[in-house]
Amino acid sequence: LRGFYLGQRGVFWPVLRLRSVGQGKIPEAQAIAQLLLERSELRDYFRQDLRTFIEQAKPTWRKQVENLLQRQHPFRLTYQDAAERQWTFTVLHGQIRLIENHQYLVCTCEETEGNQDIAELEHNWSLRLDRITEAAIAPLNTPWQPLDQIPVTFRLLRGLAFAYAKGEPKPDDLTVGAIEGDPPSRVVERQIFSTFWFFREIRQYGADCEIIAPESVRSRFQQQLQQMCEQYDIAIAATESKRNPPKKE
Repeated sequence: LRGFYLGQRGVFWPVLRLRSVGQGKIPEAQAIAQLLLERSELRDYFRQDLRTFIEQAKPTWRKQVENLLQRQHPFRLTYQDAAERQWTFTVLHGQIRLIENHQYLVCTCEETEGNQDIAELEHNWSLRLDRITEAAIAPLNTPWQPLDQIPVTFRLLRGLAFAYAKGEPKPDDLTVGAIEGDPPSRVVERQIFSTFWFFREIRQYGADCEIIAPESVRSRFQQQLQQMCEQYDIAIAATESKRNPPKKE
């Protein structure tokens, strides 16, 4: 029986037990297997067992999608959500990303109806794969396109300015500036494909983070903050912005 010891207590996890977890709970089992694959201490044959399990657990439509993504071939994806609404997306670019411990198909599509993002990103969608139980996939004869993205500049203040550079590098960061000023601050420029996911990250930084540009992203975040203040009966004085844009070289 193949298996491995996991964690400080050395809990033994046989591969067969992982398969039993997958009975009726395929997405959860796949997530566990993916996390285990990221552990460097696993032996090669354990890794092979996990990879085999992940591949066998995938539904046919998921394998089709991954094959088309690998070939950079556009396709039409049709599925029904939990509310029995049918969705169809013409995927012109797609990639699978791990966001908050869930796998998403991040894609640029022809469709925009129902998308609430800013105009520059309204063709982008994030489809959580474990919530799609069944789908119809149809390859298309149309050019593969790049993912719609825009650069965003934001300033990190005080302790966060120091801590940011010590963490793992963010793959979408274009530049991470040096610390300067008093209070200390650091300017970061990043490519984003969704204001939703970007706002979810920086909201946790609170007053230690300020969006500088572009104005469309800054204004959208301001609107959300104003709505939150109104919800909690916090009055906001209508004052002119006091922000100082970064100097251009």
